Amino acid sequence: MPSPSPSEVLLAAAEQRYRSLFERSLTGVYRTTVDGQFLDCNHACAKLFGFPSREALLETAVQDRFDSPDARQAMIADLQAHTQLTNVEVHLRRLDNSPIWVLMSVSVLEDPAYPAGVMEGTLIDITDRKEAEAALYEAKKDAEAANRAKSQFLANMSHEIRTPMNGIIGMTELVLDAELNREQREHLETVRASAESLLSILNDILAFFEGRSRQTRTGRRPVRCPRSDQRCPSSPRTQCRQERTGAHYRRPS
Repeated sequence: MPSPSPSEVLLAAAEQRYRSLFERSLTGVYRTTVDGQFLDCNHACAKLFGFPSREALLETAVQDRFDSPDARQAMIADLQAHTQLTNVEVHLRRLDNSPIWVLMSVSVLEDPAYPAGVMEGTLIDITDRKEAEAALYEAKKDAEAANRAKSQFLANMSHEIRTPMNGIIGMTELVLDAELNREQREHLETVRASAESLLSILNDILAFFEGRSRQTRTGRRPVRCPRSDQRCPSSPRTQCRQERTGAHYRRPS
């Protein structure tokens, strides 16, 4: 038996290196016919689809891994139009029919044994990434819905509080037009100022959530604080009346 030529030795060594890379690759590598017959695959490809061995996967049809025959036909048509597809996200099925997302790169190659050519490609499992993206999308939708609900609630509350507040201011102004002593007038003016301040805040809140608020500017400005004897002039007396304790409030001198 004649010894192999140097070129044959080099070819055999190259084939051995290719086979070693093929088998040890962590990426799923496969080879199929255009009509859907598995010709070869590595262990990573079989594991990706949930098969115990590459031999078990080779006994099945390619279309069994797709959601429907139409899905595979659409991929074949796209592949034949462009000769190759790179990093295409494809939804497939495992052996137990559970869904799996893969990043597929595939090319159509000529082969004398198969007139229509053969398909060679790689598969990378991206199921975890797709599930994380779906969870993030749902969380984003929930957050946006919660934000809209919060905005609507605050806008409604602003409207609901602003209406009686206008009534308080109006009635206070009517009473101020009457004959009052100095103490009564100071108390009512404090009520009116406080109500107008609260109404201004409510208007700002409402304008903000309606998208009409102007840019907030920070700075320093003097603030006039009321005297200590003007703070909540009627609150203690009102509280005692509500609690019916019989206590009497007397304004400090």
